[in-house]
Amino acid sequence: MLFLGLIGALIGGFTNFLAIKMLFRPYQPLYIGKIKIPFTPGLIPKRREELANQLGKLVVEQLITKDRIEKRLLNGSFKHEMIQFIQSEAGRWLKSEKTVLQVLEEWEIHHADERAARFLDTKVEEAYLKVLEKYGDYPLEQAIPEELKKDINQKIYSLTTYILEKCEDYFSSAEGKWRIQKMADEFLQNRGMFGNMLQMLLGNVNLVEKIQPEMIRFIQNEGTHDLLYSLFCHEWEKWQKNKISDAEKLVKRENIISLLQSAVRKSVSISVIFNKPVKELMAPYQEKLVDQLIPKVVEVGGNGVIANLELLLDKLQIDQLVVEQVQSFSLEKVEELVLSVAKSELKMITYLGALLGGFIGVVQSFVLLLF
Repeated sequence: MLFLGLIGALIGGFTNFLAIKMLFRPYQPLYIGKIKIPFTPGLIPKRREELANQLGKLVVEQLITKDRIEKRLLNGSFKHEMIQFIQSEAGRWLKSEKTVLQVLEEWEIHHADERAARFLDTKVEEAYLKVLEKYGDYPLEQAIPEELKKDINQKIYSLTTYILEKCEDYFSSAEGKWRIQKMADEFLQNRGMFGNMLQMLLGNVNLVEKIQPEMIRFIQNEGTHDLLYSLFCHEWEKWQKNKISDAEKLVKRENIISLLQSAVRKSVSISVIFNKPVKELMAPYQEKLVDQLIPKVVEVGGNGVIANLELLLDKLQIDQLVVEQVQSFSLEKVEELVLSVAKSELKMITYLGALLGGFIGVVQSFVLLLF
């Protein structure tokens, strides 16, 4: 009776062990001559593609579903964890002693300062050309702000005063006196007989001594200032009537663009920004960024993901990713994965087979004894 029980246990255990092995092996079909041996290859190698498809379908329909992800994203504790994690990472980055340029180099963004300068120059040029295209036919007076017009008028007045003061200084000097003498001599020489007669009439009188004081009085006269100021204002008014595009031709486009680019670069100070430590550059914004901006970004970002979740999952094609990943595994890897998950259960199935085999052997021995 014990012998039959032992034989039954061996048969039952071996049968279940063989059945489990036949799930995975052999990996390829076996033949005797041209006849294929039944149950080869094993179940999983034979149904590998179907298994991959079913796993992909299972993941999409039962595990990674829109509702599950949405529920997770809306979970308060998850949001809190995300905010804390991002705040922690941002805080560590914001305290870095490295310069902005060094950090960007670490992120494989090379020569960022030069690229930023070129980008800024391009944008300034594009903005200028866009403005010129839109307002090129407008007269200058419409393009110049009223405040700037007032400022220019004041500058014209100051310029008039400055020019007359410089003229007075010059003609009061020895060089100015010499210049008056030279001009007077040239005037008389160029007048031929009339000039000679005038020189004879004047005799030994020094013309410079007569002309210089009168010229200075003329320069100092208020009417001279008003006349010159009026002439400048008249020319300025005339110039404002020109089209913007016509005015540009006088100055040259390249010069205007270069001037604007230089002004913007000086204002933005790209080199200073990129060579500052991150800690120093971001210090004024750190508290607002960490405490206010990050929670808002997480909230808005989460809502954005939820709103587009269905489209996102569709684009990700998770089922196809699972199929491709499973199919990329070697059969040995698939066997290893399954055994690592269900090793103890498969052992129990083998032991159960042995137990049932032994029990059946004992029952058979009782039956044989009775009959």
